[in-house]
Amino acid sequence: MVAINDDALSDIGCNIVSGVVAEKIIAEDKENKHLFINVYTLYRNFVSCLDGDAESKIRMFKQFGNLKKIHDLFIKDTLEFVNVLTTNGVNVTIYELDYSKLSKTFNFKNANEFKGLRYYLVTTQDGANKVLKEAMSGIYKVYTTKLEHVKDMYITTHIGLDLLPLIKHKDVCLIESHTGEIKDNLKWYSKLRKYGNNDMSLIPFNEATYHIYGDNEFIKPEPIPTRKVVYEIAKGLHWYQGLRSNDVLSGITRKDRSLGNKLKSFMKLIF
Repeated sequence: MVAINDDALSDIGCNIVSGVVAEKIIAEDKENKHLFINVYTLYRNFVSCLDGDAESKIRMFKQFGNLKKIHDLFIKDTLEFVNVLTTNGVNVTIYELDYSKLSKTFNFKNANEFKGLRYYLVTTQDGANKVLKEAMSGIYKVYTTKLEHVKDMYITTHIGLDLLPLIKHKDVCLIESHTGEIKDNLKWYSKLRKYGNNDMSLIPFNEATYHIYGDNEFIKPEPIPTRKVVYEIAKGLHWYQGLRSNDVLSGITRKDRSLGNKLKSFMKLIF
């Protein structure tokens, strides 16, 4: 039997992870709240709440060529989530980004290196995104490289690439799935891959630093010696959140011309 674990059901009827997001945005005191949620994040959160060994169940259903039971439950769970939001005056967009369009710009990991690869493979190859798109065509959107910006925008995603083109908009807030923490754009540095036990708040979240430090999902970081030098430069120049990519690269070049020129030679800033 495929079911959401009793302990992982929220009071509003959907899985507890989505429930946390719903409760947080509903409590926000804004008139035209609009939540954008990444379909991969939505599916990942749903799978994490399935009863028993979810990964084994998905593998079993894939083996027999039938994921319908999981897909049907995913749609039901998502409908519960969306209905609660819209009933409480929150606009919702479930979105899908075509990350392949960014593969020539960023240093993507090899497919078998992806953390949590099972979620991406099941969603992409077996159509959880496709059946959800059909069931919720009115609020499901596909974007090629970047999201649109709307007023009073909230976003839930575990993929930092989604946030890069939105960093210039101070009214956009990130809602973290599992904690429900609401972060303005000055706290998005948490999406960068940590460098040891160092305080990553010293590293401004922008396209240049994303190239250098990577993330925990898609993007490979630069080698440790490069990250170490850049971190020391950040401390020395007192970098701050909101610093632009070009200023980061200029600062690196000023302190280490060879490294700065090397980074500039392969970085293609597109956002």
